[in-house]
Amino acid sequence: MVDGDYLGEIEDTIDFCLRVRRASPALPVILVSSEMRADDFTCERMQACDVTLKSPISEVRLKNAIRAARQNNAFFLSRQQNQISRQNFAS
Repeated sequence: MVDGDYLGEIEDTIDFCLRVRRASPALPVILVSSEMRADDFTCERMQACDVTLKSPISEVRLKNAIRAARQNNAFFLSRQQNQISRQNFAS
């Protein structure tokens, strides 16, 4: 879980998330920030994180976010594998 409010500027937060993603792609990442318009459990931000939550968060929303982050991360990993396979095939 990444606290975007603690990291400051959105650019710094995204950079941090990207570094985490590169270092450990199989780690589901949940970005929490009061700057979010709303929760987002879709794969729209997949390159940086698996789920975003608008703070403050509730226990129910956090549990739903964890479930969605695991699913989204599995999708992210499968896309990464497909891209690697295509690159290897093209070589």
